[in-house]
Amino acid sequence: VQARDELFGIASHELRTPLAGLLLTLQAARAAAPNEGAVRRLQLAERQAMRINAMIEELLDVSRLSSGRRLELEREDVDLALLTRQIVARFEPEIDASKASVTVHATDAVVGHWDRSRLDQVVTNLLSNALKYGRGRPVEITVERVRPELARFAVRDYGVGIAPRDRGL
Repeated sequence: VQARDELFGIASHELRTPLAGLLLTLQAARAAAPNEGAVRRLQLAERQAMRINAMIEELLDVSRLSSGRRLELEREDVDLALLTRQIVARFEPEIDASKASVTVHATDAVVGHWDRSRLDQVVTNLLSNALKYGRGRPVEITVERVRPELARFAVRDYGVGIAPRDRGL
């Protein structure tokens, strides 16, 4: 386990440098793209590179947690409803490919003092799973303020679900 965690840490750090260069190159190419089709393809490549970056961050988190270190939170004021809409927009190619519809139910801003990156990871993972296992059925995301200090975020899909024996309940 210790060797795995060390590998995660080293690999994560080593992968970040070339990925940062790739993202900069994609952004520059998109800015100089000759037509809208090229822009869309470069945006897709950029989104995929950002997803790889998020996975690398998750590996780093696993490494930190497994070695007994705390996760450092970078708290800031974040509108969870807006962030959710941005993530759904980022997933448009996957949504189209899955033939699913995704609806975000959020009538108001839901601002809290949270770690944007961690929230992005959670929303991304939940939406990704809903699309993957939803089998093209609708996905509904609800973001709401329950009390001044409490927000609720829920993802509902109509897919196969998890068998009761596999839920760990």
